[in-house]
Amino acid sequence: MMGVQVPPGLPALMDRFIRRKPPVFGKMAKFLKEVKVEMSKVSWPTREELISSTAVVVVVSLIFAVIVGSLDTILMVLVKTFYGS
Repeated sequence: MMGVQVPPGLPALMDRFIRRKPPVFGKMAKFLKEVKVEMSKVSWPTREELISSTAVVVVVSLIFAVIVGSLDTILMVLVKTFYGS
């Protein structure tokens, strides 16, 4: 008899694989509940702490920008001096 031979146990394995559907929405709901619990544990900064932290970040960023800009200008002048324009 010509045809495809199916290995023993394959139909049962395929049946079990096809019937098992992942509970995607259940897992998503569980994840969101866990996120809600974890977010309630977070220690959120006060408005004053947030404003002062933001000010520190802005000032440090401006200082860094001035330093980098100055170094860039100095290096540009040095390169033009040694290699010409």
